[in-house]
Amino acid sequence: DHFQEDPIQMAMTIYNCLKEERKILSSAQLSDQMQVGNIQNTVMLDKQKELDMKVRSVKNSVVEIEQDIKTLEDVQDEYDFKCKTLQNRENEPNGVAQDEYKKEQLVLQKMFLTLDFKRKEVVAKIINLLNISEHTQSALINEELVEWKHRQQIACIGGPPNACLDQLQNWFTIVAESLQQVRQQLKKLEELEQKFTYEPDPITKNKQVLQDRTCSLFKQLIQSSFVVERQPCMPTHPQR
Repeated sequence: DHFQEDPIQMAMTIYNCLKEERKILSSAQLSDQMQVGNIQNTVMLDKQKELDMKVRSVKNSVVEIEQDIKTLEDVQDEYDFKCKTLQNRENEPNGVAQDEYKKEQLVLQKMFLTLDFKRKEVVAKIINLLNISEHTQSALINEELVEWKHRQQIACIGGPPNACLDQLQNWFTIVAESLQQVRQQLKKLEELEQKFTYEPDPITKNKQVLQDRTCSLFKQLIQSSFVVERQPCMPTHPQR
């Protein structure tokens, strides 16, 4: 009855109720959006942390292989020195006593087995490194780079600025530098092979495949690292 006597007050009351309800709904919607945004940011950060670990793993593996090749070179130099020393002693007038010769031969045999093991170990580690590099590179090119381009397109039409390029470039650079180091390491193995080889030599058996694969991965990475896409060109002069 009261509202019938004062319809304006009733209208104002309904308006205020609807206004408060709209505030509540807007607040709830904003809260939901913030939660979704936080979840998306967390997922993106987790993916970036995982990818960063993979890239660091590639870099660390290259450093480890570098040390292994230096060790291999030392083992090979020592083996070569022992072989030449024994040969020179055989050519001496007094020669080498039979028992001593057998002992030296056993030492050389053990050194050769160590040398062979080290070569196989280095080759196996390079194969594993290239597998890790390929997997990491695939994630960079097919996932992270695609997402970066999508974020860049959104930024171009008024979305939030895309500030991830530095991190992306850093990852690409680390993997590219690592692959270049692998190419140098394979050259070093080839030099060691030229100085001394045998059957079956793991370097001889695998070097061409490893060189081709490393070169292929490097080319793919460089070609994909150009993030600025070609834009459509407008004719300078109108056609008549």
